[in-house]
Amino acid sequence: MLATLIIWAYSFALFYIYGWGGLIFLRKIFQLQDEPPVSGPVIVVAGMAILTTLASFLSLFIPLGRLAAILILIGGILIAITTRPWKKTRLPAYHFLVWVLLAAAGLTTLENAIHAPTNSDTALYHAQAIRWIESFRVVPGLANLHNRLGFNSSWFVLNAAFSFAFLGIQSFHLMNSVIMLVGLFYFSQGLQNILQRKITTSSIAKTVLFFLSLYLYGNDIASPSTDLPATLLTWMVSILLLEKLESRGIQFDIFSVVIFLLAIFALTVKLSVLPLAVIAFLVVLQQIRIRDSVCTLRLVSLGLLVLLPWLIRNIILSGYLVFPVSQIDIFGFDWKYPRENADANRLAIIWFARFPGKNWSDFVGLSFNAWVPQWFNGLSFIQRNLFSVAIMSPLILVLFMKERGLRLFKQFFLPYFVNYMGVIFWFLTAPDVRFGYGFLTMSIVLAFSPLIALVLTQFTSYTGFVTAILFPLLIFYQGYSLAEAADPVFIKQHLILPADYLPSRANPCPISNGTVFCRKEGGQCNYADFPCIPSPRPNVEMRGADWQDGFRTVQVP
Repeated sequence: MLATLIIWAYSFALFYIYGWGGLIFLRKIFQLQDEPPVSGPVIVVAGMAILTTLASFLSLFIPLGRLAAILILIGGILIAITTRPWKKTRLPAYHFLVWVLLAAAGLTTLENAIHAPTNSDTALYHAQAIRWIESFRVVPGLANLHNRLGFNSSWFVLNAAFSFAFLGIQSFHLMNSVIMLVGLFYFSQGLQNILQRKITTSSIAKTVLFFLSLYLYGNDIASPSTDLPATLLTWMVSILLLEKLESRGIQFDIFSVVIFLLAIFALTVKLSVLPLAVIAFLVVLQQIRIRDSVCTLRLVSLGLLVLLPWLIRNIILSGYLVFPVSQIDIFGFDWKYPRENADANRLAIIWFARFPGKNWSDFVGLSFNAWVPQWFNGLSFIQRNLFSVAIMSPLILVLFMKERGLRLFKQFFLPYFVNYMGVIFWFLTAPDVRFGYGFLTMSIVLAFSPLIALVLTQFTSYTGFVTAILFPLLIFYQGYSLAEAADPVFIKQHLILPADYLPSRANPCPISNGTVFCRKEGGQCNYADFPCIPSPRPNVEMRGADWQDGFRTVQVP
């Protein structure tokens, strides 16, 4: 636990400093003076996006080990000396009960963070992808060695940059817990607003998302998986947009820039959040409509700056601009992953997501009318209801419009529309429910929150009820959940260090001109055995004398 708390403090400080300095720079670039202040959690997540982009650029030239950590630290020190963020940094004036609830949620996050990752994809390739980034600059054709290593995510870059594996202790995997804490702190503002009688759609939505965060993703906190950050970024971008429309309308300001930045950054974390690009596009379109060519150019440049290292890493890892989208095939490098294999991978993603846990190849080729009923019947009771309510949620908005008219509806229509389009996109592409939690839950929350806010504003004495009844119940629930999950013996064993990755279960196996590790039957690669792949690759060869030279697929006689 001690090491976890130290890394939390260090990473939070760096993210805040980079976010603070980055927002000062963006205000100057976009000539935004006398702008409203940005809350601490938003500064932190903006800093996370900025620092991840920097680390992604570094990964093109050096491994993310000791040298990269020193460069990142020096950058943070220089920004802090130049901008002196501590002069204006203050803790928010939260109600005592909000702080108690945050403390309980923080302890729950800490308890989850010290566990070993149990996510199956972490064992399969997340840990290996992070170790490659720690050990080498981006490796050409790595997708040939294991196709999952071609699924490039900037989240693995961030985890490698803050794993501190070069210390020789272990490779820490704490970034999911960090972004969970940021999300909890941001969403807790809704609880504070309710206590202060600031009943808005965004306040209700934040309150609901505060509890959904740990409920849905408690088990992913210890893993470097991309599902959790993709969902939290979807929620935060949507709520930031909603808050902006509630308070400042469509006027271009620093929040417009932050929303644009985070929407683009989210794409580099997981492509399943692609509908968020609609928000980024609309921010640019707004400037095009008012013919502000300078601002438009600067926004586009900012977006390209965030995307550029991610796109370059894609090209080097797989030979494709976006892997495994083989339709964008403009490079002829010798390490390019074979196009027919890329097409097969894309097909596997689609059908595995439709029938997770089953032999997806048995379902390939089914028509839409054939696979949808089978997919729906395969969902759990909760998942069926979640999907059904999300799909039917426009009916709730119709009721709200009849009650309050079009004016208030305009405030939350755009974030709702983007999330509902996200549900459609998820359903048509990869409808494994764990991939769609962000859009599914957000579309429901945005549909019901205006009605809940409408009901609450009709009562004049609700604040006393919330303070005296609701908050103690919520605190009791959070405390009870922590007590039930916590294992005193396990906690005592990990008072200093969190649990490491689970042990590798693999044996040496051949590739065309070398030897790697392959997982044993019933085992997984995890982190320790390196490089490790699921099974032998006799048609893959090293392009040079060592791993850094990369890999390519060859014809086997």
